Amino acid sequence: INTDGQRNIVLDLSEVETIDPSGLRSALMAHRMCKALGGVFILACANEAITQLIELCKLEDVLVSVPTIQEAEDIVFMEELEKEFRGFSTSEE
Repeated sequence: INTDGQRNIVLDLSEVETIDPSGLRSALMAHRMCKALGGVFILACANEAITQLIELCKLEDVLVSVPTIQEAEDIVFMEELEKEFRGFSTSEE
């Protein structure tokens, strides 16, 4: 996961029907990796079954999940703007 060093990742789950514990572990790993790089990991378009599993595992406060790709992109954009505003570099120099 994230071998290219991307700090912001949006995972489109619109074609995913269900996810198992290893899928949740992978999502948590991706979240930690993005966070370590100063970015965000966002799940987009998760269906009700996936959303319920995230809630059942008490991960709704850890994993960011939004209903649309557009909302995920908006979050990434706002996070990057906030970093620029606070004086953090958004490019690797």
